[in-house]
Amino acid sequence: MITTRVPAHPSLVLLTGCRCVELDCWDGDDGSPVIYHGHTFTTKIPFRRVVETIARSAFVASPYPLILSIENHCSLPQQQVMASTFEAVFGDKLVTSFLFEADYTDEPRLPSPEQLKYKVLIKNKKLLPLQSSPTVGMTGASSAQAHSGALATAFR
Repeated sequence: MITTRVPAHPSLVLLTGCRCVELDCWDGDDGSPVIYHGHTFTTKIPFRRVVETIARSAFVASPYPLILSIENHCSLPQQQVMASTFEAVFGDKLVTSFLFEADYTDEPRLPSPEQLKYKVLIKNKKLLPLQSSPTVGMTGASSAQAHSGALATAFR
C-alpha cells in the first residue's frame, strides 16, 4: 500500500494510487483546525480545504478504500469540528458504524477491500483531557468509548 503525509498535495498523491494519507492536525487560531507539519516552517492549510481536496480525488485512480490517518494535536472543540467536517464532506462514503449484518454477531469479520470500495476510513488516536490510558479511538470502536476523543465519539 502506498502511503503519504500531507503537506504533499493530497490530490497528487491520491491520483498516483495512494490509499493512506496522514494528516497532521493542529488547533487553528480561528477555532478551525489546520494541517501542517508541526514545529516546522511549513504552511498551515485549513483542515476543511484539505478534506475537500481529498474528497474530489479520493476515488479517481482507485475505487479501493481510502484511509485517513490522523495525527491529532487538536483540542476537543476542534476535534468536534474535524468530525463534523468529515461527515459533511464525505457523507455516506465515510464509515461511521458497522456495515454488514454479520458485524453485529458474536464473531464479526473485518470487511474486505472489495466490500469497502468507495469508502473512507478514519484512523485516529486522541485522548480526552485528564485521561492517561493509551486506548485507540477509531470510528465504530465501541471498546474505546471511555477513553477515545471527540473525533471517535462523534461517530458513535
